[in-house]
Amino acid sequence: MTEATSKSKRFSFGRSFWVKIGIFATKLVIICLVVAYLVGSRTDADYETASVTRDKLALSVSALGVLEPTSRVEVGVEVSGLVRTVLVDVNDPVKDGQTLARLDIEQFEIQREQAVANQLIAEGELADAEASLRETKSRYDRMAQLRRQGHVAQQDLETVKAALDKAQARVTSAEGRVRLAKAAIQSEKLRINRAAILSPIDGFVLERRVQPGQTVTSTFQTPVLFVLARDLAEMYLRAEISEADIGRVAVGQKATFKVDSHPDRVFEATIWRVVNSPSGRSNLVTYEATLMVSNHDLALRPGMTASVDIVTDTLNNVVTVPNEALGFRPPGKQGEAVAAAARGRTALVWIPVADGEPVSRPVVLGPTDGFRTAILSGLTPEEVPSVIVAAKRQ
Repeated sequence: MTEATSKSKRFSFGRSFWVKIGIFATKLVIICLVVAYLVGSRTDADYETASVTRDKLALSVSALGVLEPTSRVEVGVEVSGLVRTVLVDVNDPVKDGQTLARLDIEQFEIQREQAVANQLIAEGELADAEASLRETKSRYDRMAQLRRQGHVAQQDLETVKAALDKAQARVTSAEGRVRLAKAAIQSEKLRINRAAILSPIDGFVLERRVQPGQTVTSTFQTPVLFVLARDLAEMYLRAEISEADIGRVAVGQKATFKVDSHPDRVFEATIWRVVNSPSGRSNLVTYEATLMVSNHDLALRPGMTASVDIVTDTLNNVVTVPNEALGFRPPGKQGEAVAAAARGRTALVWIPVADGEPVSRPVVLGPTDGFRTAILSGLTPEEVPSVIVAAKRQ
Protein backbone atom coordinates (compact mmCIF):
# COMPACT_ATOMS: atom_id res chain seq x y z
CA MET A 1 0.00 0.00 0.00
CA THR A 2 2.82 2.29 0.83
CA GLU A 3 4.67 1.46 -2.37
CA ALA A 4 1.60 2.15 -4.52
CA THR A 5 1.05 5.45 -2.81
CA SER A 6 4.65 6.46 -3.44
CA LYS A 7 4.42 5.64 -7.16
CA SER A 8 1.19 7.66 -7.41
CA LYS A 9 2.86 10.71 -5.91
CA ARG A 10 5.87 10.50 -8.24
CA PHE A 11 3.57 10.28 -11.29
CA SER A 12 1.51 13.26 -10.13
CA PHE A 13 4.65 15.39 -9.60
CA GLY A 14 6.06 14.57 -13.07
CA ARG A 15 2.84 15.39 -14.82
CA SER A 16 2.51 18.70 -13.00
CA PHE A 17 6.08 19.70 -13.96
CA TRP A 18 5.56 19.13 -17.65
CA VAL A 19 2.22 20.93 -17.57
CA LYS A 20 3.95 24.00 -16.16
CA ILE A 21 6.68 23.83 -18.80
CA GLY A 22 4.05 23.65 -21.52
CA ILE A 23 2.15 26.64 -20.17
CA PHE A 24 5.38 28.69 -19.98
CA ALA A 25 6.36 27.76 -23.54
CA THR A 26 2.89 28.65 -24.79
CA LYS A 27 3.06 32.09 -23.17
CA LEU A 28 6.53 32.67 -24.60
CA VAL A 29 5.35 31.83 -28.11
CA ILE A 30 2.35 34.15 -27.75
CA ILE A 31 4.60 37.01 -26.57
CA CYS A 32 6.98 36.48 -29.49
CA LEU A 33 4.07 36.46 -31.94
CA VAL A 34 2.68 39.67 -30.48
CA VAL A 35 6.08 41.43 -30.65
CA ALA A 36 6.63 40.22 -34.19
CA TYR A 37 3.21 41.47 -35.15
CA LEU A 38 3.80 44.87 -33.59
CA VAL A 39 7.23 45.27 -35.21
CA GLY A 40 6.42 43.84 -38.61
CA SER A 41 3.08 45.45 -39.14
CA ARG A 42 3.90 49.18 -38.84
CA THR A 43 1.54 51.33 -40.86
CA ASP A 44 2.02 54.67 -42.49
CA ALA A 45 0.81 56.21 -39.23
CA ASP A 46 4.06 55.10 -37.62
CA TYR A 47 6.22 57.32 -39.87
CA GLU A 48 6.77 61.02 -40.44
CA THR A 49 6.36 61.95 -44.10
CA ALA A 50 7.11 64.95 -46.32
CA SER A 51 5.69 66.00 -49.65
CA VAL A 52 7.28 65.28 -53.00
CA THR A 53 7.17 68.64 -54.77
CA ARG A 54 7.77 70.04 -58.19
CA ASP A 55 9.17 73.54 -57.82
CA LYS A 56 12.23 75.80 -58.14
CA LEU A 57 15.57 74.73 -56.70
CA ALA A 58 18.24 77.40 -56.15
CA LEU A 59 21.81 76.08 -56.09
CA SER A 60 24.29 78.08 -54.08
CA VAL A 61 27.87 78.33 -52.89
CA SER A 62 28.53 79.20 -49.26
CA ALA A 63 31.42 81.37 -48.10
CA LEU A 64 32.53 83.75 -45.38
CA GLY A 65 33.24 87.41 -46.05
CA VAL A 66 33.99 90.78 -44.47
CA LEU A 67 32.22 94.07 -45.14
CA GLU A 68 34.35 97.03 -46.22
CA PRO A 69 33.68 100.58 -47.40
CA THR A 70 33.80 101.10 -51.15
CA SER A 71 36.53 103.69 -50.72
CA ARG A 72 38.93 103.68 -47.80
CA VAL A 73 41.29 106.67 -47.71
CA GLU A 74 44.23 107.05 -45.35
CA VAL A 75 44.91 110.72 -44.62
CA GLY A 76 48.45 111.56 -43.60
CA VAL A 77 50.60 114.62 -43.07
CA GLU A 78 53.35 115.78 -45.42
CA VAL A 79 55.17 118.03 -42.94
CA SER A 80 56.56 117.42 -39.49
CA GLY A 81 55.37 119.36 -36.49
CA LEU A 82 53.28 119.55 -33.35
CA VAL A 83 49.54 118.79 -33.63
CA ARG A 84 47.80 121.87 -32.31
CA THR A 85 44.11 120.94 -32.77
CA VAL A 86 42.05 117.93 -33.89
CA LEU A 87 38.65 118.97 -35.22
CA VAL A 88 36.91 115.63 -35.94
CA ASP A 89 36.39 112.31 -34.21
CA VAL A 90 35.38 108.76 -35.14
CA ASN A 91 32.04 108.49 -37.02
CA ASP A 92 31.94 112.23 -37.77
CA PRO A 93 30.75 113.08 -41.30
CA VAL A 94 33.25 115.11 -43.32
CA LYS A 95 33.19 117.05 -46.59
CA ASP A 96 35.81 117.29 -49.30
CA GLY A 97 38.26 120.02 -48.27
CA GLN A 98 37.14 120.14 -44.64
CA THR A 99 39.91 120.70 -42.07
CA LEU A 100 40.47 117.62 -39.90
CA ALA A 101 43.40 118.85 -37.82
CA ARG A 102 46.00 121.62 -37.67
CA LEU A 103 49.69 121.64 -36.89
CA ASP A 104 51.44 124.43 -35.03
CA ILE A 105 52.66 126.85 -37.73
CA GLU A 106 54.70 129.24 -35.58
CA GLN A 107 58.01 127.75 -36.70
CA PHE A 108 56.82 127.68 -40.31
CA GLU A 109 55.98 131.39 -40.19
CA ILE A 110 59.42 132.23 -38.79
CA GLN A 111 61.05 130.31 -41.61
CA ARG A 112 58.83 132.08 -44.12
CA GLU A 113 59.96 135.46 -42.77
CA GLN A 114 63.55 134.32 -43.11
CA ALA A 115 62.85 133.35 -46.71
CA VAL A 116 61.32 136.80 -47.36
CA ALA A 117 64.41 138.45 -45.90
CA ASN A 118 66.65 136.30 -48.06
CA GLN A 119 64.66 137.37 -51.10
CA LEU A 120 65.20 141.05 -50.24
CA ILE A 121 68.93 140.46 -49.87
CA ALA A 122 69.05 138.59 -53.17
CA GLU A 123 67.12 141.33 -54.94
CA GLY A 124 69.54 143.96 -53.53
CA GLU A 125 72.50 141.95 -54.78
CA LEU A 126 70.81 141.68 -58.15
CA ALA A 127 70.28 145.45 -58.31
CA ASP A 128 73.94 146.01 -57.46
CA ALA A 129 75.08 143.51 -60.09
CA GLU A 130 72.85 145.10 -62.71
CA ALA A 131 74.25 148.57 -61.90
CA SER A 132 77.80 147.25 -62.17
CA LEU A 133 76.90 145.62 -65.48
CA ARG A 134 75.55 148.88 -66.87
CA GLU A 135 78.67 150.73 -65.78
CA THR A 136 81.00 148.15 -67.29
CA LYS A 137 78.95 148.03 -70.50
CA SER A 138 79.23 151.82 -70.88
CA ARG A 139 82.98 151.68 -70.31
CA TYR A 140 83.33 148.92 -72.90
CA ASP A 141 81.36 150.89 -75.47
CA ARG A 142 83.65 153.90 -75.05
CA MET A 143 86.74 151.72 -75.21
CA ALA A 144 85.51 150.05 -78.38
CA GLN A 145 84.97 153.41 -80.04
CA LEU A 146 88.45 154.58 -79.09
CA ARG A 147 89.87 151.31 -80.39
CA ARG A 148 88.23 151.90 -83.76
CA GLN A 149 89.88 155.33 -83.81
CA GLY A 150 93.22 153.76 -82.89
CA HIS A 151 93.62 155.64 -79.61
CA VAL A 152 93.81 152.51 -77.35
CA ALA A 153 95.48 149.17 -77.68
CA GLN A 154 93.60 145.96 -78.41
CA GLN A 155 94.74 144.54 -75.10
CA ASP A 156 93.06 147.34 -73.18
CA LEU A 157 89.80 146.61 -75.03
CA GLU A 158 90.00 142.94 -74.21
CA THR A 159 90.55 143.72 -70.51
CA VAL A 160 87.38 145.77 -70.42
CA LYS A 161 85.54 143.02 -72.34
CA ALA A 162 86.50 140.45 -69.68
CA ALA A 163 85.22 142.80 -66.96
CA LEU A 164 81.94 143.10 -68.89
CA ASP A 165 81.55 139.30 -69.06
CA LYS A 166 82.16 139.02 -65.30
CA ALA A 167 79.55 141.68 -64.60
CA GLN A 168 77.05 139.78 -66.74
CA ALA A 169 77.84 136.57 -64.84
CA ARG A 170 77.31 138.34 -61.50
CA VAL A 171 73.89 139.48 -62.71
CA THR A 172 72.95 135.96 -63.77
CA SER A 173 74.08 134.59 -60.40
CA ALA A 174 72.12 137.25 -58.55
CA GLU A 175 69.00 136.45 -60.58
CA GLY A 176 69.40 132.80 -59.57
CA ARG A 177 69.61 133.72 -55.88
CA VAL A 178 66.45 135.78 -56.22
CA ARG A 179 64.64 132.79 -57.74
CA LEU A 180 65.88 130.55 -54.93
CA ALA A 181 64.63 133.01 -52.36
CA LYS A 182 61.21 133.19 -54.03
CA ALA A 183 61.05 129.38 -54.19
CA ALA A 184 61.90 129.20 -50.48
CA ILE A 185 59.02 131.55 -49.73
CA GLN A 186 56.64 129.40 -51.77
CA SER A 187 57.93 126.30 -49.99
CA GLU A 188 57.25 127.83 -46.59
CA LYS A 189 53.79 128.94 -47.71
CA LEU A 190 53.13 125.40 -48.87
CA ARG A 191 54.28 124.01 -45.52
CA ILE A 192 51.94 126.40 -43.76
CA ASN A 193 49.06 125.33 -46.00
CA ARG A 194 49.87 121.65 -45.45
CA ALA A 195 49.84 122.20 -41.71
CA ALA A 196 46.07 122.07 -42.15
CA ILE A 197 45.13 118.41 -42.74
CA LEU A 198 42.16 118.39 -45.12
CA SER A 199 39.65 115.69 -46.05
CA PRO A 200 40.07 114.56 -49.68
CA ILE A 201 36.56 113.07 -49.91
CA ASP A 202 32.99 113.31 -48.67
CA GLY A 203 32.43 110.56 -46.14
CA PHE A 204 32.91 109.46 -42.54
CA VAL A 205 35.81 109.17 -40.13
CA LEU A 206 36.52 105.48 -39.55
CA GLU A 207 39.67 105.91 -37.45
CA ARG A 208 41.43 108.76 -35.68
CA ARG A 209 45.08 108.04 -34.88
CA VAL A 210 46.24 111.41 -33.58
CA GLN A 211 45.81 113.48 -30.44
CA PRO A 212 46.38 117.21 -29.75
CA GLY A 213 49.93 117.80 -28.56
CA GLN A 214 51.31 114.82 -30.44
CA THR A 215 54.42 115.33 -32.56
CA VAL A 216 54.28 113.86 -36.06
CA THR A 217 57.29 113.31 -38.27
CA SER A 218 57.06 113.10 -42.03
CA THR A 219 59.79 110.82 -43.33
CA PHE A 220 59.94 108.31 -46.18
CA GLN A 221 56.59 106.90 -45.02
CA THR A 222 53.84 109.43 -44.43
CA PRO A 223 52.26 108.98 -40.98
CA VAL A 224 48.53 108.21 -41.16
CA LEU A 225 46.42 110.45 -38.94
CA PHE A 226 42.89 109.56 -40.12
CA VAL A 227 41.15 106.77 -42.03
CA LEU A 228 38.10 107.95 -43.98
CA ALA A 229 35.40 106.11 -45.88
CA ARG A 230 33.01 107.35 -48.50
CA ASP A 231 29.27 107.25 -47.92
CA LEU A 232 28.48 103.85 -46.35
CA ALA A 233 25.22 103.61 -48.31
CA GLU A 234 27.22 101.38 -50.70
CA MET A 235 29.67 98.80 -49.38
CA TYR A 236 31.88 95.96 -50.53
CA LEU A 237 31.60 92.41 -49.25
CA ARG A 238 34.85 90.54 -49.83
CA ALA A 239 34.22 86.79 -49.70
CA GLU A 240 36.73 83.94 -49.88
CA ILE A 241 35.52 81.25 -52.32
CA SER A 242 36.98 77.77 -52.02
CA GLU A 243 38.94 76.20 -54.85
CA ALA A 244 36.22 73.57 -55.30
CA ASP A 245 33.45 76.18 -55.76
CA ILE A 246 35.14 78.99 -57.70
CA GLY A 247 34.27 77.41 -61.07
CA ARG A 248 30.56 77.99 -60.36
CA VAL A 249 30.96 81.65 -59.36
CA ALA A 250 30.71 84.46 -61.91
CA VAL A 251 30.27 88.23 -62.06
CA GLY A 252 26.64 89.33 -61.91
CA GLN A 253 25.35 86.45 -59.78
CA LYS A 254 23.01 87.29 -56.93
CA ALA A 255 23.75 86.45 -53.32
CA THR A 256 22.29 86.73 -49.86
CA PHE A 257 24.11 87.04 -46.57
CA LYS A 258 23.56 87.38 -42.84
CA VAL A 259 25.53 89.07 -40.07
CA ASP A 260 25.54 88.30 -36.36
CA SER A 261 24.30 91.77 -35.42
CA HIS A 262 21.04 91.19 -37.37
CA PRO A 263 20.42 87.42 -37.09
CA ASP A 264 16.83 87.61 -38.35
CA ARG A 265 17.57 89.72 -41.42
CA VAL A 266 18.75 88.58 -44.85
CA PHE A 267 20.72 91.10 -46.96
CA GLU A 268 21.16 91.02 -50.72
CA ALA A 269 24.31 91.51 -52.80
CA THR A 270 25.62 91.11 -56.35
CA ILE A 271 29.03 89.81 -57.40
CA TRP A 272 31.02 92.71 -58.86
CA ARG A 273 34.46 91.16 -59.34
CA VAL A 274 36.17 87.76 -59.04
CA VAL A 275 39.95 87.85 -58.60
CA ASN A 276 41.89 85.32 -60.66
CA SER A 277 44.89 85.30 -58.36
CA PRO A 278 44.56 82.74 -55.52
CA SER A 279 45.11 83.58 -51.89
CA GLY A 280 46.49 80.45 -50.23
CA ARG A 281 46.61 80.24 -46.45
CA SER A 282 47.77 77.09 -44.65
CA ASN A 283 47.48 74.97 -47.81
CA LEU A 284 43.89 76.16 -48.33
CA VAL A 285 43.50 77.83 -51.73
CA THR A 286 40.71 80.40 -52.01
CA TYR A 287 39.75 83.14 -54.47
CA GLU A 288 38.42 86.55 -53.49
CA ALA A 289 35.04 87.64 -54.80
CA THR A 290 33.88 91.22 -54.27
CA LEU A 291 30.14 91.79 -53.91
CA MET A 292 28.29 95.11 -54.03
CA VAL A 293 25.96 95.72 -51.10
CA SER A 294 23.25 98.35 -50.69
CA ASN A 295 23.30 99.80 -47.16
CA HIS A 296 20.96 102.78 -47.34
CA ASP A 297 19.68 102.30 -43.79
CA LEU A 298 23.28 102.03 -42.50
CA ALA A 299 22.53 98.77 -40.69
CA LEU A 300 25.85 97.33 -41.85
CA ARG A 301 29.26 98.52 -40.68
CA PRO A 302 32.80 98.00 -41.93
CA GLY A 303 34.51 94.94 -40.48
CA MET A 304 31.38 92.86 -39.94
CA THR A 305 31.71 89.16 -40.76
CA ALA A 306 29.06 87.79 -43.11
CA SER A 307 27.86 84.29 -44.01
CA VAL A 308 27.30 84.43 -47.76
CA ASP A 309 25.20 82.22 -50.04
CA ILE A 310 25.85 82.88 -53.74
CA VAL A 311 23.12 81.62 -56.08
CA THR A 312 25.04 79.92 -58.90
CA ASP A 313 22.10 78.31 -60.74
CA THR A 314 18.33 77.93 -60.55
CA LEU A 315 16.48 74.80 -61.65
CA ASN A 316 12.81 75.34 -62.47
CA ASN A 317 9.99 72.80 -62.27
CA VAL A 318 12.11 69.95 -60.89
CA VAL A 319 10.98 67.11 -58.61
CA THR A 320 12.49 67.51 -55.14
CA VAL A 321 12.43 65.66 -51.84
CA PRO A 322 13.81 66.65 -48.43
CA ASN A 323 17.36 65.46 -47.79
CA GLU A 324 16.10 63.60 -44.71
CA ALA A 325 14.17 61.25 -46.99
CA LEU A 326 17.43 60.10 -48.57
CA GLY A 327 18.89 59.13 -45.22
CA PHE A 328 15.90 57.25 -43.79
CA ARG A 329 16.05 53.42 -43.58
CA PRO A 330 13.40 51.17 -42.00
CA PRO A 331 14.66 48.61 -39.45
CA GLY A 332 16.29 45.63 -41.14
CA LYS A 333 16.59 47.35 -44.54
CA GLN A 334 20.20 48.53 -44.34
CA GLY A 335 21.31 46.03 -46.96
CA GLU A 336 19.13 47.62 -49.60
CA ALA A 337 20.60 51.03 -48.77
CA VAL A 338 24.17 49.80 -49.22
CA ALA A 339 23.31 48.24 -52.56
CA ALA A 340 21.71 51.50 -53.76
CA ALA A 341 24.70 53.57 -52.66
CA ALA A 342 27.03 51.33 -54.63
CA ARG A 343 25.28 52.35 -57.84
CA GLY A 344 26.58 55.96 -57.65
CA ARG A 345 24.12 58.87 -57.90
CA THR A 346 21.18 56.71 -56.94
CA ALA A 347 19.40 56.27 -53.64
CA LEU A 348 16.35 54.72 -52.09
CA VAL A 349 13.34 56.62 -50.85
CA TRP A 350 10.65 54.89 -48.87
CA ILE A 351 6.97 55.27 -49.69
CA PRO A 352 4.36 54.88 -46.95
CA VAL A 353 1.71 52.18 -47.50
CA ALA A 354 -1.56 52.13 -45.59
CA ASP A 355 -1.76 49.18 -43.15
CA GLY A 356 1.51 47.75 -44.45
CA GLU A 357 5.26 47.99 -44.56
CA PRO A 358 6.84 50.91 -46.50
CA VAL A 359 8.00 50.23 -50.02
CA SER A 360 11.39 51.32 -51.35
CA ARG A 361 11.78 53.23 -54.60
CA PRO A 362 15.17 53.71 -56.34
CA VAL A 363 15.70 57.23 -57.66
CA VAL A 364 18.42 59.07 -59.58
CA LEU A 365 19.70 62.09 -57.67
CA GLY A 366 20.35 65.55 -59.05
CA PRO A 367 21.80 68.71 -57.45
CA THR A 368 20.94 69.80 -53.93
CA ASP A 369 20.64 73.15 -52.19
CA GLY A 370 21.51 71.61 -48.83
CA PHE A 371 17.89 71.17 -47.80
CA ARG A 372 16.15 69.53 -50.75
CA THR A 373 17.55 67.35 -53.54
CA ALA A 374 16.40 67.19 -57.15
CA ILE A 375 15.15 63.80 -58.36
CA LEU A 376 16.06 63.28 -62.00
CA SER A 377 14.06 60.06 -62.47
CA GLY A 378 12.20 57.42 -60.53
CA LEU A 379 9.70 59.61 -58.70
CA THR A 380 7.00 62.19 -59.44
CA PRO A 381 4.59 63.98 -57.12
CA GLU A 382 1.68 62.90 -59.30
CA GLU A 383 2.55 59.24 -58.71
CA VAL A 384 3.90 59.47 -55.14
CA PRO A 385 2.70 62.47 -53.13
CA SER A 386 4.90 61.87 -50.07
CA VAL A 387 7.93 59.95 -48.82
CA ILE A 388 9.04 58.88 -45.35
CA VAL A 389 11.62 61.08 -43.61
CA ALA A 390 11.69 59.51 -40.11
CA ALA A 391 10.02 57.02 -37.80
CA LYS A 392 7.74 58.43 -35.16
CA ARG A 393 8.91 57.99 -31.60
CA GLN A 394 6.73 55.59 -29.66
